[in-house]
Amino acid sequence: MKTIQLLFMLTGLVLFSSCTKKTPKFIQIDKLSEKTLFSGNTYGYSEVFLVENPPEDKAIRDSLKLNYFMKHRIDFCALDGDIHKYAMSFFRKNSCTSYYMDNEEDKRHLIAEDCEDYYMGMFYYERSKENPDIWTCTYPEGIIDTVYCVSQQVEMDTIR
Repeated sequence: MKTIQLLFMLTGLVLFSSCTKKTPKFIQIDKLSEKTLFSGNTYGYSEVFLVENPPEDKAIRDSLKLNYFMKHRIDFCALDGDIHKYAMSFFRKNSCTSYYMDNEEDKRHLIAEDCEDYYMGMFYYERSKENPDIWTCTYPEGIIDTVYCVSQQVEMDTIR
């Protein structure tokens, strides 16, 4: 009898545990996602996302970020000709990073400084100086991707 009760209690605990795990959610901080001066006279476009309920496993977390990036990244071919860099940054959602959702006066460099412990990575692309229709991923290491724009549309996307 006690074995059956223990089995039911364990089953209930496993079911409760699996039901309480929350799905990761990506939230764009609109106030920090914009065309901006990156350095000197070079313009870029930056998007900042908070990740609510990220998985603890780094490999799973990296895979989720890559999948999200591939589905939601900006259309490189539609960017203004004066934009030469693109970054999509991710931070763990908490009170530090959530502050930037409603405070327009604070900009991207401050979230990176104030909340650096919650930084979860980025994807960074640069426009080719020789051919402005080519964008290349330069970060993170290990990601090889080149976007070729022909007539303002992506011709080939080679992410690996």
